[in-house]
Amino acid sequence: MLETLLLAAIVAAPVGSASLFLPGRRHSGKAGAWSAIRRFVLAVAGTVVLAAVVAGGLKLLGVSQSNLTAAIAGVVFASLIWLPVTRRWNARAHLAWASTVFLFVVYLAYALDWTINSHLGAASTVGGLLLWVFEVFAALLCCAYLWEICDALGTEHWRRRITPQVSFGTDVTKLPMVSLHVPAHNEPPDMVIDTLRALMRLDYPSYEVICIDDNTDDERLWRPVKEWCARHGVKFEHLENWPGYKSGALNYALREMTDPGAGVIGVVDSDYQIEPGFLRRPLPTRGSASSRRRRTTAGGRERRTTGGCTTPTSTSSPSRSPPATSTTGRSSPAPWGSSGGSRSSSSAGGTSGASPRTPSCPCACSGPAGTGCTWTSPGATGSCR
Repeated sequence: MLETLLLAAIVAAPVGSASLFLPGRRHSGKAGAWSAIRRFVLAVAGTVVLAAVVAGGLKLLGVSQSNLTAAIAGVVFASLIWLPVTRRWNARAHLAWASTVFLFVVYLAYALDWTINSHLGAASTVGGLLLWVFEVFAALLCCAYLWEICDALGTEHWRRRITPQVSFGTDVTKLPMVSLHVPAHNEPPDMVIDTLRALMRLDYPSYEVICIDDNTDDERLWRPVKEWCARHGVKFEHLENWPGYKSGALNYALREMTDPGAGVIGVVDSDYQIEPGFLRRPLPTRGSASSRRRRTTAGGRERRTTGGCTTPTSTSSPSRSPPATSTTGRSSPAPWGSSGGSRSSSSAGGTSGASPRTPSCPCACSGPAGTGCTWTSPGATGSCR
């Protein structure tokens, strides 16, 4: 009996798996009762066709009628039992999954039965059982991989909680400002410009785009990008002999070029084409304009940025540290959050050598700082600290 079931599974699995990759018409209609009924009917019809193929193959092999009936019943049962689980898949994905799992189950049962009943001796039986356990794990891994394939190729209607029709009811003034950094090194200028052009079309109220070129040798590669950025209001900087590779360039952009009011930092590779809703859809679920980001100015004064309200927290006169020097003799950037760096630019909120003062909120407050008063800035609302 197990031999016949194994033969049936060997015939059914390749046929069912091949059907998954056959071209088919994609249904773009909405999910509903009719779609579920159609998938169910097609799955049952596919099961009948698969059982007929198995019956024909076993007859050619001269299988007896009783074993043939048992094999067909096994194939049909293996398909129908998975219908509640694969109800969101099309018939081809359902048949591929059901027939392959049927093959795994029958083969493992046959291998276990053969190992136990072959009278191999104690040592050989133990070794055979150990190999059988390994085969079980391999079958489980194959099933997990197959599930991903069937789910990706066979699902007709995805259940997305965030769709273009979903509204979060978020006030645009409460969305955080975003700074998008695009690092590039020896990249074709047309490709980089296409990436920047896609970023300029984002559907988002408050964001900036920074392109940072990292040690590109050929000026013909970075010069057209710089000219394009100058025409379209994109921040651009070309770094020469700058250490740290991509991370060094990103640290420079974060420390020297990023707007102090940015609450979210994003990094986009120079060969990506971003869709317009890239920022609008996820950010309302991630936070608001009160998101905090720590930033250190070139003069060594730490600033906490809360939305658009900046409060200096230095309690002593800062001193500028000398720039770090690399082993090659050129200045190297200090780590993020430190006061050193061979290239620096002052940012709003403090200058080097300033005397300590009482923290105050530069935004429009209804009371003195430190009393929990509310404030409003162009991009956000919050409270003074």
